[in-house]
Amino acid sequence: MKILKRREQPSFTPESMTERAIPISLLPDEQRLRHATEDFERQYILQILDENKGRKGRTAEILGIDRKTLYLKLKKYEFSL
Repeated sequence: MKILKRREQPSFTPESMTERAIPISLLPDEQRLRHATEDFERQYILQILDENKGRKGRTAEILGIDRKTLYLKLKKYEFSL
Protein backbone atom coordinates (compact mmCIF):
# COMPACT_ATOMS: atom_id res chain seq x y z
CA MET A 1 0.00 0.00 0.00
CA LYS A 2 1.46 3.37 -1.05
CA ILE A 3 0.66 6.63 0.70
CA LEU A 4 0.42 9.36 -1.92
CA LYS A 5 1.60 12.89 -1.37
CA ARG A 6 -0.59 15.69 -2.71
CA ARG A 7 2.03 16.54 -5.33
CA GLU A 8 1.68 13.14 -6.94
CA GLN A 9 -1.01 13.22 -9.60
CA PRO A 10 -2.53 9.76 -9.90
CA SER A 11 -4.42 9.05 -13.08
CA PHE A 12 -8.09 8.46 -12.41
CA THR A 13 -9.34 5.23 -13.89
CA PRO A 14 -11.96 2.86 -12.54
CA GLU A 15 -9.16 0.48 -11.57
CA SER A 16 -7.16 3.13 -9.73
CA MET A 17 -10.19 4.29 -7.77
CA THR A 18 -10.70 0.82 -6.25
CA GLU A 19 -7.29 0.83 -4.55
CA ARG A 20 -6.65 3.69 -2.13
CA ALA A 21 -3.54 4.61 -0.20
CA ILE A 22 -5.48 4.39 3.09
CA PRO A 23 -8.62 2.25 3.16
CA ILE A 24 -11.51 4.70 3.19
CA SER A 25 -13.36 2.50 5.68
CA LEU A 26 -10.73 3.29 8.33
CA LEU A 27 -11.35 7.03 8.18
CA PRO A 28 -13.91 8.79 10.43
CA ASP A 29 -17.14 9.76 8.64
CA GLU A 30 -16.30 13.47 8.23
CA GLN A 31 -12.88 12.64 6.77
CA ARG A 32 -14.45 10.15 4.35
CA LEU A 33 -16.82 12.82 3.05
CA ARG A 34 -14.06 15.44 2.76
CA HIS A 35 -11.76 12.95 1.04
CA ALA A 36 -14.46 11.93 -1.46
CA THR A 37 -15.41 15.57 -2.12
CA GLU A 38 -11.80 16.60 -2.72
CA ASP A 39 -11.21 13.62 -5.01
CA PHE A 40 -14.28 14.51 -7.05
CA GLU A 41 -13.41 18.23 -7.23
CA ARG A 42 -9.81 17.50 -8.24
CA GLN A 43 -10.90 15.08 -10.96
CA TYR A 44 -13.66 17.38 -12.23
CA ILE A 45 -11.36 20.41 -12.47
CA LEU A 46 -8.81 18.34 -14.42
CA GLN A 47 -11.54 17.10 -16.77
CA ILE A 48 -12.87 20.61 -17.49
CA LEU A 49 -9.33 21.99 -17.94
CA ASP A 50 -8.55 19.19 -20.38
CA GLU A 51 -11.77 19.72 -22.34
CA ASN A 52 -10.87 23.42 -22.65
CA LYS A 53 -7.23 22.81 -23.59
CA GLY A 54 -5.93 24.34 -20.35
CA ARG A 55 -7.74 27.68 -20.74
CA LYS A 56 -8.23 28.71 -17.13
CA GLY A 57 -10.58 31.61 -17.82
CA ARG A 58 -13.00 29.43 -19.77
CA THR A 59 -12.67 26.64 -17.20
CA ALA A 60 -13.55 29.01 -14.35
CA GLU A 61 -16.55 30.28 -16.33
CA ILE A 62 -17.84 26.74 -16.90
CA LEU A 63 -17.31 25.85 -13.24
CA GLY A 64 -19.20 28.99 -12.22
CA ILE A 65 -16.34 30.31 -10.11
CA ASP A 66 -14.09 33.33 -10.24
CA ARG A 67 -10.76 32.88 -12.02
CA LYS A 68 -8.93 33.66 -8.78
CA THR A 69 -10.88 30.89 -7.03
CA LEU A 70 -9.79 28.46 -9.75
CA TYR A 71 -6.15 29.47 -9.23
CA LEU A 72 -6.54 28.91 -5.47
CA LYS A 73 -7.99 25.44 -6.10
CA LEU A 74 -5.17 24.64 -8.51
CA LYS A 75 -2.70 25.69 -5.84
CA LYS A 76 -4.57 23.69 -3.17
CA TYR A 77 -4.37 20.53 -5.25
CA GLU A 78 -0.81 21.39 -6.36
CA PHE A 79 -1.52 21.03 -10.06
CA SER A 80 1.54 21.78 -12.12
CA LEU A 81 0.08 23.81 -14.99
